[in-house]
Parts: sequence; structure tokens; C-alpha cells
Amino acid sequence: MNGSTRRTFIKRAGLAAASLAAPGVLEACGSTTPQVSSATASSSKAPVGPGGLALARPDRPVTLPIYADNKPIASGLPPEKGPLQFYNWDAYINTDVVKAFEKKYGVKVQISTFTTIDEAVAKISSGAVQFDVFVPELV
Repeated sequence: MNGSTRRTFIKRAGLAAASLAAPGVLEACGSTTPQVSSATASSSKAPVGPGGLALARPDRPVTLPIYADNKPIASGLPPEKGPLQFYNWDAYINTDVVKAFEKKYGVKVQISTFTTIDEAVAKISSGAVQFDVFVPELV
């Protein structure tokens, strides 16, 4: 035998793995959310999310920009007629939540589903599905 036992090998492998993981663990302890000064934030330094938009917090509300090609809907309009059409992953929404939403807001919810993102895109591209709300990512 060359002086290395199974126990010594496992101990050294564990130490090696820990030493490789240590920088990642230590990095996670630091703040990785970039801070920027943004005209859209009500505070001078707001955390920034995907797309460079300031992230809203209860103590740091954010006013998002309004773009010319995406104007806000005027307030005070009557609700649209018909069901709220929801396009989501198959078996990914609790029917009790839908029923509670329908009861609370007096609206019927119509759910269309897909099992893969490719199927979702194909249905949208072909016009096979109409929706008001689309959930393309697992959230």
C-alpha cells in the first residue's frame, strides 16, 4: 500500500472540494446587486434588475418610464367584456386560486395551456391561442 487510506483520500477530496467552493460562498456573502443612479427611481441609488430598470422596494418606490409606443391605459375605463384569457404552463396554476380570483373580481377566467415553450410559441405564431396574460417562464 502506498500510505494512502480510503479515509485519507475522502478527507483530502472533501478539503479540495471545500476549497474550490469557498470563493463562491464568500462571493455570495457580498452584495451582487448593482447600484446605479437612475432618473426612474425615486431614490438616488436604487438596485437595478434585468434590463437596467430600477427595482421597486416598499421603502424605495419606482416610477417606470412611459414610452411613446406603449402608452398607459387611461384610468376610469369600464372593464372589457368577456373572460380573462390566461395562457400558462399545463397544470401550473391552482384551480382554487382561479376560482377565488373569479369570485373576488367578478370575472370569468379562461385558461389555455402548453407543455413546452416550443409548443407555446407555435400556438402563438399560428394564431391558435388568444390571451390577455401569458406566462412564458416558470415563476
